[in-house]
Amino acid sequence: MQNELNYEITEKGIGLSEWEFVVLCNVCSVHNLICFERKETAPGEEEIVQTVMGLVKRGVVINQDDSFRLGTDAAPIFKGIQNRKFTMMIRSEENEAPDSCFYFGEGDNYILAQPGAREGEYVVLKQLPKNMLGTYLEQSGFIPRASVPEDIVDIMKSLEGEKGVGEELSITAPDQVKNERFMAEFYSGSQDERVTSLYVLRDKGSELLVEFSDSVQYADLYREGDLLNRILSLTGRL
Repeated sequence: MQNELNYEITEKGIGLSEWEFVVLCNVCSVHNLICFERKETAPGEEEIVQTVMGLVKRGVVINQDDSFRLGTDAAPIFKGIQNRKFTMMIRSEENEAPDSCFYFGEGDNYILAQPGAREGEYVVLKQLPKNMLGTYLEQSGFIPRASVPEDIVDIMKSLEGEKGVGEELSITAPDQVKNERFMAEFYSGSQDERVTSLYVLRDKGSELLVEFSDSVQYADLYREGDLLNRILSLTGRL
């Protein structure tokens, strides 16, 4: 049976169980969504009816003239997910923020999805302003600080003498990346086709900012501001 979960709309976002999220995505015709791994099996007909009735009871879904629509608070969030043009998924090893998905459309806001913290809560959804994305990423601890080693001159010379800086790397696919401090993957359109991936990696005592874009591979020493600037450049296309 589905865990009982009281619907909440607070400044911290909307919390939904896994089945509630699945039902609302189906109501909005949201498919192929990049999000967190689902743990539960697909709900049966009885569970779907119970979930819908629970959402109606709490005002998440409105039953009007035998048809269903989203309530005032949930509607703009799921509209943003439905109309997404660009998706960013972030995982950072050392920050306090959980793995997160960012959905960008053509409006002034983006939708942030994070794993729920309460029992039975699969996801928490928030609507946040695009013009504050950089501030949010920094203040929430997503962007790792760059540690500059004392032997940076020697490291730069070593990299310049190897295939690495601005050229092809020995890593041939994102799946082969190891020792990452940070990972961000970017997907385009409602079908969520991967566009590029960014990593901050440890390498021989230094840190590298690595980008994969189809067959293009690029790496350079990771410096303060590089990662955030690249993220804002990628997400600023909308």
